[in-house]
This record gives sequence, structure tokens and C-alpha cells, in this order.
Amino acid sequence: KVASSGGKYFRVPTVEYAIRLVEDLLRKYPEVQHIEFLDDLLIANKRWFQEFARQSTAGVGLPYRTNGRFECITPEVVEQLRESGCQRMFFGLESGNEWIRTHVCNRRHSNKMILERLAMVKKAGIEIQTLNIIGFPFETKAQMWETLRLNQKIAPHFGTAFYFHPYKGTELHRMCRDAGLLYEDGFYEKLTHNSVRPFIKLSHMSEKDCVRFQRRISFYFFTQTSRYRIRRML
Repeated sequence: KVASSGGKYFRVPTVEYAIRLVEDLLRKYPEVQHIEFLDDLLIANKRWFQEFARQSTAGVGLPYRTNGRFECITPEVVEQLRESGCQRMFFGLESGNEWIRTHVCNRRHSNKMILERLAMVKKAGIEIQTLNIIGFPFETKAQMWETLRLNQKIAPHFGTAFYFHPYKGTELHRMCRDAGLLYEDGFYEKLTHNSVRPFIKLSHMSEKDCVRFQRRISFYFFTQTSRYRIRRML
């Protein structure tokens, strides 16, 4: 059955089809050393992932990297990730401040939960990469620095920190528009990357403070990754 273009639907391939697709790609590109599943949340459906992990272990046999969400992490899922060869997981931490995550990002997990779930992943020997955003609407300088402090508690192996982007059609774009935080037409076309400068007018901190912090947290991730790679070499 074909869904109409205006319908809301979520397509999930069968485990057999997903494994066959990966195997076909590996035959085409035999030099591949690891696989990255970046467009899908493999662990969203626990029953599906349990079977995928079993078949992947039996057939594919390559280390892989995938996205994760804190609320999907359980001891059973972590064990399946480990056994099936998961090498690294990417987590959208977004902000280290719970108010920003709840009221701006609509993500309602606590810092305590984040630390507990990521500790489980790290204990299983799986690398962690946190994905962070700074320069949110209404974010203060103190809230921004909480992002660095939470990352320091997590001690991820890798991390990134980019400026918030008010994508058109989203609730956050409407929020920024209503608060007068958007720049004039043509401003966004000039920016080539989301690490160049803040994308909105900052209401609770200076742009200089935001840029300085982006450099500071990026340096933290650089040192974390460097130390981790040196430890692996030794």
C-alpha cells in the first residue's frame, strides 16, 4: 500500500531486508572497515533491534556506529549493541541545562538520567560522541556553560558543538520570529556552516561570549579525542 504524500507514516524495513542491503553494499565496497547508521535510530524498536543485532553478528561482522537516544538505553539494549559490534554511539545532548532542553528543545530527560545511561554505554566499551548546540533562543551565558560542565562529567570520547539554526517550518523558527531574534532576509544564505557564528540575535548574552564559548568547548572535545587516541595507541 502506498501512503499519500500528505499522510504521516514511518517505514521500517524488515530485519532481513536491512541485513541484505548491508551485505550487498559490502560486496560492492569490500574495502569498508566499519558501517555508520546515521539516518535511523536502530534501537527505537527493541524487538526489531534484538533480531537485527542477532543477524548482524552472524552475518555482517563489521564494527558499526549508530545514533542513540537516552530514553532508549537499557541494559539489554546495551548488551545487544556490544555483542553485535557497535563501536560508537552518537547522542544529541543539545544542552547541559535542563530548562533549555525541556522548554526549548522539548526533550524531557534529566542530567541524572543522561549520566546514568551513558555510563552504561561506556562500561560496555562503546565509544560515546555527544552532539551539542549553543546559542539557543533565550539561552544565558550561565546555561551555556552548563553544557561544558555536563560534558566534563560524561567525559565523552568525541564531541561537537555547533550554533543553533532556526530552520524554517519548525516551532523554534516561529519562536525566534515572534521574539524578534531572526536576522534580515539574505543573512542565512551567506553562512556556509553552522560553526561560523550564531544564527540568531542573542537576547541574554553577547555574541562575543557565545563565540568564545564555542571555541572553548571545541577545544575541550579536541583534547578529549587526542587523549583517547593516544591511550589507544599505547
